[in-house]
Amino acid sequence: MADSRGPTNRSRFDGFDEWLDALSSAFVPLDVRAADPRAFTGKLDSQALGLLRASQVVAQRLVARRTPQMIRLSDPGHFKLNMPIHGSCILSQDGREAVLEEGDFTICDTTRPYDLALDDDHKMLVITVPRELLRIKPENLSTMTAQRIPAGVGLGAVVSPFLRNLFDRMQRHDFAPSVQLSDVVLDLLSASLAEQASLLSTIEPESLHRARLMQVQAYIERALGEPSLDLNRVAAAHHLSPRALQKIFQAHGLTVSSWIRDRRLERARKDLIDPHTAHPKIGAIASRWHLGPPAYFSRLFREVYGCTPSEYRALDEAARR
Repeated sequence: MADSRGPTNRSRFDGFDEWLDALSSAFVPLDVRAADPRAFTGKLDSQALGLLRASQVVAQRLVARRTPQMIRLSDPGHFKLNMPIHGSCILSQDGREAVLEEGDFTICDTTRPYDLALDDDHKMLVITVPRELLRIKPENLSTMTAQRIPAGVGLGAVVSPFLRNLFDRMQRHDFAPSVQLSDVVLDLLSASLAEQASLLSTIEPESLHRARLMQVQAYIERALGEPSLDLNRVAAAHHLSPRALQKIFQAHGLTVSSWIRDRRLERARKDLIDPHTAHPKIGAIASRWHLGPPAYFSRLFREVYGCTPSEYRALDEAARR
């Protein structure tokens, strides 16, 4: 059983048996069959994620089975999130079958048998979650295994890019694990599973609000360049009343309008110093991000960044010389 608070482990394996031993140690004992064990090469990188553990698995086509005999041998009582980054896979448990394409994800329960079939040359993100940490009532968990959470729908559209970014950072070794980060993963995972099972009302309100906040913020980020973006539009897009949406933001010391304004200002700040553009006029940048006439934009920019847009651009140009 892997200690989720342990150090990072990064290893490449040229032999199938050695890789299988490392895989079983990182997760749980598995019966794994490779298409060609003699030509097998694989990789397993594992990183503590607060109270969780995130791993990236790279290998060729294989089938893995968690059998009743192996459960009796070792039963840590974990859930495993599985998300293919490259390739596809099929996970079967509790009479259900989740067919996952890149970015989709699902969970399996290590205390019960399951099968996992992986495509050729796959990359997989696996997050190991102690079952007591999921913000879901135990009696509801059995309905959520092997349920496909699609990458582009509902909360899956928030969780999938979040986890893909996590995977990319693991590959770059640019990773700062923390309990706060694991809390975000748990909130998002719990809410997306409950949404897929139509059990959102059973999630702890605080976890649901945090997940909803991230979902709304992601929507706002995609729509910053649209002039019609405002409280009413965002609320309608998420089937919430404006008052309910404001409450979600206020619980975190924010408002919808200030969040939209601040994100637009940040986009404008990046445009001011983007080396790949021909230094567009400040008025054009203000117009692009719907930040009012140049004088208003300049005053707003100074309030946030301590200098005018012109001064900020000049400072950046001086620093580049």
